[in-house]
Amino acid sequence: MIRFRTTQPTSKSRKYATYKTTASTLNLTQNEVQHICRKAFKPQRTLTNKQLARKLDQEHIDFLISPFTLEKWAGITMKKRTVYFHRKFVNKQIAVTSLRRLYLQHGIRCKKVRQEKVMPQQTRQNFVQKCRSLVEDIEKAKREGRLIIYIDEVNFTKRSLLLREWSKKNSNLTVNQEEVYVGYRSVLASMTEEHGIGLIKIHEQACTGEDVRDYLKQLRGKVGDRPVSLFMDNAGIHKKSCVKEWWSKLNMEMIWNIGYSPEFQPIEAVFSKVKREFNSQRLNNLVNKIGFNADKAIKAAFKTIAADHCAACVRKSFFLLKRES
Repeated sequence: MIRFRTTQPTSKSRKYATYKTTASTLNLTQNEVQHICRKAFKPQRTLTNKQLARKLDQEHIDFLISPFTLEKWAGITMKKRTVYFHRKFVNKQIAVTSLRRLYLQHGIRCKKVRQEKVMPQQTRQNFVQKCRSLVEDIEKAKREGRLIIYIDEVNFTKRSLLLREWSKKNSNLTVNQEEVYVGYRSVLASMTEEHGIGLIKIHEQACTGEDVRDYLKQLRGKVGDRPVSLFMDNAGIHKKSCVKEWWSKLNMEMIWNIGYSPEFQPIEAVFSKVKREFNSQRLNNLVNKIGFNADKAIKAAFKTIAADHCAACVRKSFFLLKRES
C-alpha cells in the first residue's frame, strides 16, 4: 500500500501515498504510520561477539537458578560465580549485576540459612514425640481458655554494645572503654500473644529462684484471676522448690519447652530486637558523651516492641513446632 523511500524518479505520473493519507485510510495517527514504516525499514543490527557471549539461552538460565547450582555455590561470592559460569560455558559470560538481576527476577534472595537438628533415628523419634506433646499442651491450654504467658530471662552485659558503625576512611568512632566495661543487668520479662510485652523486672545480678517466685506473684496480680499457663525453658531457677510451691497457689500451670530449642520460645526473638535497640542507643550515648542509664534504656527498648510483633513471633514459633512434629 505504501511505497516508502522509493528509488524511482519522482517525475513519473504515479502518485504514492503519504503518511497523512495512509493514516486517514487506516484510521491511525500520522505518527503511528511513520513509526510503523521506519520500523519496517530499519536495518537489522548485528551483535558483536561480546554481545553474543552475554546473551543467555534458557539452558544457561536454568543452570544458574537450579537448586543444585545454588547449593554447590553456597558461600561463594557473586564475582566467583560469574567465573565458574564462564568455565562451565566457555562461550558465555555474565556480569555480577546481571547475575544479581537474574536472581531477583526468579525470586532468589539472600536468606538466612536454616539450621536443622541432625540427630540419630532414635533420638529424632524422641524429639518428634516431645514436639507433639508440647503442641498438645499448648492446644489444651487454649481450649481451656488459659492465658499463655511466655517468660524468660535476658542479660545485658558490657558486650551489649553495637560494635560496627559508619565512619570516614582511616578513622573510627571512639568511646571510653571505662564506660563500656561497667554495668550488668538481668531482666525477667513476659509476653502474650494478645497483649504483647507484659511485666518487666530488672535485676543488677543474675536472677535467682527467689526472684522468679516474686516475679510470678507480681505477674498474678497484674493478670488477675484468669487461669494462666506459663511457657518457660528448663532453667534451674524455674524449678527451684521455692518456685514450685507457688504454682498451685497462683493457679498457674507449667508448659516446659524442649531442651536446647530456643526457636520454640517466641520471646527469644523479641529479646533479639530489644537488645539490638539497646545496643544502638548505648553506642549513640557513649559516642556523644551524653551519659547512659541502663535501666531507662532497657525499659525504652521494650516499649518499642509492638503487640503485633509479639503475636507474629508466637505464630512463627508454633509453626516451627508443628513442622517438627
